Amino acid sequence: MNPDVCLRPSTLLREAFFDAFAHRARWLLSTLPPSSLPSPAPLVLLTGGLRSRAGIARALSSSTKSPPAADLVGLGRPAAADPFLPHKLLRKTVPGDMARPPSYDSLAGVRWIRFLFGWLAVAGPGLDVLYHTMLLRQIALARVKEKRRVERLNGRRKGDSTPTKVVRTGVEGESLPLSNFWVLGWRVWVAPLVPAWMLGLAGAFVFAVLGRGWKWAA
Repeated sequence: MNPDVCLRPSTLLREAFFDAFAHRARWLLSTLPPSSLPSPAPLVLLTGGLRSRAGIARALSSSTKSPPAADLVGLGRPAAADPFLPHKLLRKTVPGDMARPPSYDSLAGVRWIRFLFGWLAVAGPGLDVLYHTMLLRQIALARVKEKRRVERLNGRRKGDSTPTKVVRTGVEGESLPLSNFWVLGWRVWVAPLVPAWMLGLAGAFVFAVLGRGWKWAA
């Protein structure tokens, strides 16, 4: 059984945050004279909260009484967490429970900042946006790593005129780790820029300094 079919109406309503606004925009476009609109007519794109096939189908489907809420749908943060999510949603062979974004907490490890500086309205949303920005950087770093691997493979096969191509579906074992805020920041900002040997040298230096202090204290 497809789990998307069993979603409650309240769940579907929570998926499309701006469904009513999209309907309003479409109605407003229908009231304008055709001569005032560009050709072709502008399309309505709905984004915000969409998570499942059923929610997306509901936004794009129409009834006999009213047109669909949108012509297109956008996936922002869910696709940042799983860049293969659009591919999974479109593949009929992928079951509904796999064609969904993974569960994660974008404020894990930094919620105390919101607690201490709750008077700063930007603290909560800003950290959440920064977390998803780091997810996008993680995707970019993974693609660079994959590109270099393919280039090395092609370099070893100079006699073969057919370059190696990698088809990535994201269905099996290709998901990127969803760590907490600090671990993700280390992985995408510090680790790529600071060589491992430099970190080891700094750790040895700190250990030597602290060890000398411990010796003096003894």
